[in-house]
Amino acid sequence: MRPHDLAWLEEPLYPPDDFEGLARLRRETGVPIAAGENLGNVMDVRHIAEAKAVDVVQPSLAKMGGISEVVKAVADAEQRGTRVVLHAPYSGPALMRPCM
Repeated sequence: MRPHDLAWLEEPLYPPDDFEGLARLRRETGVPIAAGENLGNVMDVRHIAEAKAVDVVQPSLAKMGGISEVVKAVADAEQRGTRVVLHAPYSGPALMRPCM
């Protein structure tokens, strides 16, 4: 997939919390990896970032418990140098990008 210059490959492994597997895939392929729509809280975001499992973490407002929790998660991920792009195929508040 590298020759196709993907922006990222989203959720390439199951289960979604296989951070070691994601990190290995990222290291060995050089393809940017995005994941995180199934993360449940700030600690999950911290773990995926610390594992260097993704280039882009994608927390979901609807699954993480709302704006306040996602604002914390965004700050935590960015502090660790991980790009954040919210995952939000839903409507209403789940479409908002928290302002820092």
